[in-house]
Amino acid sequence: MSKETKYICTGFAFNPTIPNSNTIIMGQIVQITPLIDPSMAMYVHHYIVYACDSKSPKYQQMLNKPTECSTSNFFILDICPLGVYYPHADQIWAPGTGALTFPANIGLPFSNASDTFDTSSLVIEVHYNNDEPNITPNLTDISGLSITYTTTEHEHDAGLISIGNPFVFGGFMPFGSSKVEKQVHCRVIQFHVAM
Repeated sequence: MSKETKYICTGFAFNPTIPNSNTIIMGQIVQITPLIDPSMAMYVHHYIVYACDSKSPKYQQMLNKPTECSTSNFFILDICPLGVYYPHADQIWAPGTGALTFPANIGLPFSNASDTFDTSSLVIEVHYNNDEPNITPNLTDISGLSITYTTTEHEHDAGLISIGNPFVFGGFMPFGSSKVEKQVHCRVIQFHVAM
């Protein structure tokens, strides 16, 4: 039996406007909820949402256009260095999980170009598994996201930190063990603190 695995990325601008106006508003995302097409639930393995560099030519290729993104031509972390809803920061959607909801005094900033971590240019990466591509070819997915935001400023902006290489897993916890210890060395190339 053949198996087909694909990673499809779609870029989108998250720039809410004032109703009946073209004026973009600033605010903070307080919740990201996956919306799964029931007819595709058996094929959707997981989602990751990234904050991206809107000026990147490869981001522009994916803007509003589903694009296969796990190829030699596309390495998503070169285009979108910050995972927003991401597996190694404890937040990803996979079957059985729910929405990412920030605490009441925290939000993820958007539409503020002066902010170090702005989430106005996003990519959703969907990992699909099709165990029988010969029987179920050319599937169409209408899954997506619901993003809840506020224009009332919360006390703190959410931030993310990723330590180590997310592609080096380092093994698994042996059955019956209460912990696994790993030694990691980090070389600081660039570290920025926004106050």
